[in-house]
Amino acid sequence: MRVVLLTPVLPSEPGQPSRGAGIGAFTLAQALVRVDPGLDLHVVHFRAPKDRPTRTVGDPPFTVHTHQASKLARALPDPRMLQAEVERVLRPLQPDLVHVRGTASLLDGRRWPSVLSVHGVTEREVALGGLRGGRQRALLHQLREPRARARYAHMIAIVGHAVQALEGQLHARVHFVPNAVDPAFFDAGGPRDGTDPLIVHSGDICPIKNQLASVRALAVLARRGVPARLRLVGLRTHPDYAARLDALVAELGLQDRVELPGRIGREHMPAELAAARVLLLPSRVEMAPLAVSEASAVGVPAVVSPAGGNAELVVDRYSGRLCSAESPEGIADALQPYLQDAALATLHGGRAREIAERHRPDAIARATLDVYRAVLDAG
Repeated sequence: MRVVLLTPVLPSEPGQPSRGAGIGAFTLAQALVRVDPGLDLHVVHFRAPKDRPTRTVGDPPFTVHTHQASKLARALPDPRMLQAEVERVLRPLQPDLVHVRGTASLLDGRRWPSVLSVHGVTEREVALGGLRGGRQRALLHQLREPRARARYAHMIAIVGHAVQALEGQLHARVHFVPNAVDPAFFDAGGPRDGTDPLIVHSGDICPIKNQLASVRALAVLARRGVPARLRLVGLRTHPDYAARLDALVAELGLQDRVELPGRIGREHMPAELAAARVLLLPSRVEMAPLAVSEASAVGVPAVVSPAGGNAELVVDRYSGRLCSAESPEGIADALQPYLQDAALATLHGGRAREIAERHRPDAIARATLDVYRAVLDAG
């Protein structure tokens, strides 16, 4: 079986930093060819910075094709020009099936045997992203994505929230397959005993990830006399927001408690999480953040907002805590027990690790291959 995995985001090389969707695509691709050595897998990265030669990556290997979509095709509300560019890449490959991750309008789902994985509601995320031109880009996605999603006969939902968020847009058979987590995170797992009271917030520095609330919660903890440090791991993708964050840290006098290392290489993330007492992610918009599943695999409890599918990843007061994204006091209340009691963090982190077993990549690959066979059997 020849499969094309079509993704807008992918690490440019193994181990390099990337957003969660790109990391997930790479982890899934590696697991697919490991579980099914006969699979001829081609990953097409369609939002690459520039065209690069076709290359073989991974162990076991798969083929990566990169292509930069034209500015005009990306700017038009009618996706047919963009889809024509995609088809020019697909035709020489002659895939039996195309697996589209994220951006539905990359492909006309009725023209190819295909399945769409939903990893977010792009039009909503762009609208709330805080970048200049966000409203115009959100309108563009609003014109494109709902109609494009409706043309797929099969959809992979990584959490139940995906179906709820797209109610009325889908005419597909829905298959539930969660994100795959790299085995290195499971290998790094262990108790929180002996860890410092370190809070890790993993995600690009942007309004959606809501690092300002994390810093304000740290200030609440400092006023209460709770020792804690906050490490904000992520690329400064939104300069204006990052400047506000720097100013807030200085205003609150937290320079010695807040670290901003930027986005770090994938090979360092398991150790990064293994050193943490708790993960914090008070996001305003989410689908199923990979950072939470990775932390769970390590055995780190998570304090998260109830945005999107977070409540499907974290069981409140059992494997972590849910809290309002808009309440620094509430976030501090949720963090404080873990910071003051490593045994509680170990207990909840151990439960989170049990939940994370469903994200083992080989199991995800087998479930994904079952979806591929169901698509082909359906004709």
